[in-house]
Amino acid sequence: MDSVRASIGPALADRYSIERELGEGAMSLVFLAHDLKHDREVAIKVLKPDLASAIGAERFHREIEAPVGARGDPDRPRNG
Repeated sequence: MDSVRASIGPALADRYSIERELGEGAMSLVFLAHDLKHDREVAIKVLKPDLASAIGAERFHREIEAPVGARGDPDRPRNG
């Protein structure tokens, strides 16, 4: 989706360089980007604009958080 890429590129330009789209799901688009601060490749997940107002941010945040907790992300501190 070029329009999404065109809008997120400038919004994230101080921290990430968007390289290309990796995939698309029912709710979101995933882009390959370069994290300028940490000099590494990252995936950036973006809620599709037409769904953003319909489902709200809370559901999208739950979708993002679930896989992180399941795989035990080494960059994320654990509680307890």
